[in-house]
Amino acid sequence: MVDLVFSATDLDALASGHFVDNEASAAILAKLGFRRTGLVEQRSRARPEPVRLVAMTLDRASWDATRPLVETTRLVMRPPVTADADEIALLSADPTLGLMTAAIPKPFTLEDARAFVLGSARRSRPASMTFSIRRRDVGDLIGGIGWAEGQGSEIELGYWLGAEHRGRGLATEAARAVLDAAFEMTGATAATARCRVTNPASRGVLERCGFQWEGAGFVRSPGAAGSVAVDVFRLDRDVFLSLKEWGLSARNAAVQAP
Repeated sequence: MVDLVFSATDLDALASGHFVDNEASAAILAKLGFRRTGLVEQRSRARPEPVRLVAMTLDRASWDATRPLVETTRLVMRPPVTADADEIALLSADPTLGLMTAAIPKPFTLEDARAFVLGSARRSRPASMTFSIRRRDVGDLIGGIGWAEGQGSEIELGYWLGAEHRGRGLATEAARAVLDAAFEMTGATAATARCRVTNPASRGVLERCGFQWEGAGFVRSPGAAGSVAVDVFRLDRDVFLSLKEWGLSARNAAVQAP
């Protein structure tokens, strides 16, 4: 609920409190980041006499510091908030995006962007997570990425980039980092992904991350107002971890080479 309030509103702080003798509530609020601001008396329907209440507050800056964060050399990724909606809508207005993806409607309005942020905040974390992708150097929002619950112990990866940010390896960089976070946070045994058969760039991202083609199928696409053909890919956790270790070893060897 705290994530939902801060993600979907512009509130600067959230107030709460607990009875002085309610240690369980005190522990929960402290874990969420609330800080004590004072002691007040108020009447309680459950008790005949006024009770003392510990007043607590969680400000936006403190909440923001606890949000999931995925970083790479060029990118910073965090769950989207209402303030991201304008940038999300602007990037998603690209007419080619609805043709290249299966999940983004066309046209994609500001209201769609706000609903997207709200829906992201309501998802059960860490089983499903969504991130805004921002460039580390200038802070611009360039796209989105995340995972959703799949079948059994699998997750499904999804991502998109604004048109001017494609072709620079940014989607691959983001996908590798988010896959690493997803496998660590969820314990999933595999990741799946789908891309439209007309989107070879997205297929390249998946293959560079280690995904293997598993077959083809059809999914409903709001952007195409019907079903579209997709390629289906899969990446086992053990394969990803092996590729990650191999990549680290190769980079270390290159650094140490004379």
